[in-house]
Amino acid sequence: MGAVAGSGLVQIHRDGWRAEYCELLALAAPSLEQAPGTFMVADLYGVPLLAPEELAKASTYENVIPAPNIPEGSSSVKERP
Repeated sequence: MGAVAGSGLVQIHRDGWRAEYCELLALAAPSLEQAPGTFMVADLYGVPLLAPEELAKASTYENVIPAPNIPEGSSSVKERP
C-alpha cells in the first residue's frame, strides 16, 4: 500500500483515478518481516514506511474528492489549473 499525490490532467472514475503527474508520499507494510522489500523501496524513494493504520491517517488531505462528487459510469476530467 502507499499514498500518492496527483496533479496535472486528472481523470476521476468510480473505481479510481489517474493523473498526469504523481508523487509517492509514503508506503505501508504490516511489518518488515512480512514485506522486507518494501523497506528497501521506501529508502530508495526517500519516503516514510508506515503501519497501514498510520498511512490512512497520513493520507487525509483537504483535496480528496468526496464520494458524492465521483461521476457515475464514465470518467470526469479536471483540466490543469
